[in-house]
Amino acid sequence: MADTVQTIKQLVAAKADTAAALAKEIWNYAELSYEETRSAAALIGALKNEGFTIEEGNIPAFRARMNQYARKFCAAEKSSTLSTANTRMNSPAVCSVST
Repeated sequence: MADTVQTIKQLVAAKADTAAALAKEIWNYAELSYEETRSAAALIGALKNEGFTIEEGNIPAFRARMNQYARKFCAAEKSSTLSTANTRMNSPAVCSVST
């Protein structure tokens, strides 16, 4: 276990400068919520550079998966309500506990 923790710390430390530069780049864009096109492009580029495969342009499928997760999460909560996302991106699925 200690070896795994040490390995993770080393991997994180090795990418710290890259992550800090990316964070500063995104911060400088100062885009409005749900309009983060330049920020998203920077993140996608960074992830692709690290070898990740990114499926772009599939917001409806992403929203549907998030709503499924929210329904499962909220079903486990007693006295909770669920508001699923509509077609607007700025209306995410939320779970709020009623009193």
